[in-house]
This record gives sequence, structure tokens and C-alpha cells, in this order.
Amino acid sequence: MAAARGWRAVKRGATAGVMGITRGMEPGGATAIVTPNRVDIWTGAQSPDVALRYVAEEAGIAPENVYVHAMFMGGGYGIDNQNPRAFQQAVAVAKTLNGRPVKLLWSREEDWGFGLRPRPMGVATFKAAVDAQGYPVAIEVRTAGQNYGGDQQWRGLSAWPYYVPNYRYTTTHPRSHVPCVPRRATGSSTNAFYQESFIDELAHAASKDPYQYRRELIARNPTDRPGIGNFTPAQRNDWLKVLDLAAKMSGWGTPLPEGRARGIAIDDRRRPSRNSTTAVAEARFGCIASTSRSTRASASSTR
Repeated sequence: MAAARGWRAVKRGATAGVMGITRGMEPGGATAIVTPNRVDIWTGAQSPDVALRYVAEEAGIAPENVYVHAMFMGGGYGIDNQNPRAFQQAVAVAKTLNGRPVKLLWSREEDWGFGLRPRPMGVATFKAAVDAQGYPVAIEVRTAGQNYGGDQQWRGLSAWPYYVPNYRYTTTHPRSHVPCVPRRATGSSTNAFYQESFIDELAHAASKDPYQYRRELIARNPTDRPGIGNFTPAQRNDWLKVLDLAAKMSGWGTPLPEGRARGIAIDDRRRPSRNSTTAVAEARFGCIASTSRSTRASASSTR
């Protein structure tokens, strides 16, 4: 922040909240038939190939003789949510009955209590120095989180999308006794929240419209070379498209009834395989209410 001496400083912090657990709509369950030379199992699994390996190991049968009949499931959510212990248990019972089908369905209490591991916590602090118009000239971001896995810890924040002449980002991976699994939403669920919350704080401190404030900073990114963390000119253009489209679709700037508020946020997770998503939501008395819209980077489709 030394380069920003003499500028007005704004300091804010944000946290990701407590450790959370996500589960599918249905508890763990499977139907299995085990014979000496074949296993058939019907189950909902996010990764049927992984399920096949678990079943083959439990039954003691070669993987080529295991047949996984993939059923619909009410959400996958990654590790601990394809219920490997449930279909292993079904196979363990079925292999004692020599060809008789076994249908197993856990109670929700069993589902929640059978060795689940929570998603990790995270925390971030932001500092910014701003010019006379309230736009940042320097930003420092510090985050910490446990067991995010791969680039989830820094995804998004390492490629800052809002133009600023000076940017510094550091992250810490603390050790913990809590056996967490990787966070869902691949890091973006926390980092996008940190980023967009802070941009709202800066816009508020500058007494500027949060949509226009975002648009101005995105538009300031260079058009002839990548920006911070390789934020590309193509991304810059996509972000402007979806931001404008979301604002138009939501009627941004139009009056709202008493007791309602409107907010806007944008992120693309800064990965080549992911598009930009912008959301505009209206809240009534602190709860999400009537309007929620998002758009994709091409600005040609909406959901």
C-alpha cells in the first residue's frame, strides 16, 4: 500500500461463515444383487465409475463383472455425496444371500451421521486506497481457508477483474484438526462473495451506483493486453455485456416499492471452461423476493 500514500483509505472485512454440510435430496441407498460371478447394483451416483470400483472391491469380483445401473439422484455435490458407504453396505449384505436382491435405504439421521465431513471455513480482509472520485488506486486482499484443494483457495481473487493500478493478494492455508472436504462451487462461492461485497462497500463509500461503479472499473481494464492475473480483454468485454444485460433485464434504476432493495454481482470464476454470470436480486425485509436474473458471457442466453 506504500504506493497509495496520501490517498483516502477504506478498510473492510468479510467472512465465509461457519463450516457447512451439503447433502442430496435423498438419503443413501441402493438395490444390489450379488452372485458368485456378477454384481448388479441400482443407485444414484455422481460418479458411476467410482461406484463400480467400490462395489467390485466390496464384493471381491472383477470390475468387468460389475454392472452399475445409474439412477436419477437429487444432487451430487461432490465428495461424500454419492453415498459410497450406502451402496457398499447394500453389496455387503447382498453377497451373503447368493442372488437375492437387497434394497437398502438409510434414514436421514443415518445419512447425516455416517462419517460426514464439513466444507471448510474461510475468511478474508480487504484494504483499499481510493482517489478523490472514490475509485481504488491500491487494493490489498488477504484470505485464509482450509482444504480448498487445487486452485480453489485463490481462484478469482488472483485474477482481479476490477481495474486498479496496484494490487496485492496473499493467502494462507492454516492447518486444522477438523477433517474437511473440498469446498463446493470450487472456491468461487467464497471468493466471489468477498470480492463483490467489497466492491459494494467501495461503491457505497464513493456514493456511486453499484452497477455503474462496477462498469466503470471493468471498462478501465486494458483492451490490448491482459490485466491483473491475466484477466483478458475478451473477459473484459464479456463482463461488460452481461453486466449491461442483467441491469437492463432487471429494470435497474427504476423505483422499487417501500421495503425492497436491489443488488447486483458478477463473477466468472476466472477459468477458461466457465462463462460469466451476473445476478440481480431484489430483497424484501432481508429475504430474497420477486426478481432474480443471471446471464451468460455470450450475452445470448439467460436463465
